[in-house]
Amino acid sequence: MTETRLGGRVDLAYSRVHTRTMRAVRRTISMPLSLANRLDREAKRRGKSFSALIAELAERKPEPLPYAGIIEDDPDLSLRVEEVLSRFAD
Repeated sequence: MTETRLGGRVDLAYSRVHTRTMRAVRRTISMPLSLANRLDREAKRRGKSFSALIAELAERKPEPLPYAGIIEDDPDLSLRVEEVLSRFAD
């Protein structure tokens, strides 16, 4: 059974799994077994499919990495790493 949305056909079973209807693209990824097991458990805990959990996690906006502060400089250190490291060469 299918439904039509935005001029395309979307499988009803698939659209029920995800929070919003989307065009699906199938991908295969490789990961360590321990990670796959953790994701399986988390999907089950949330009452979601493995695929829906991966989609949810991938759609999150990444949080900025904490600035270590071992070198007193600005957070754009990665853009000027050669300049900053040259200060320690002397």
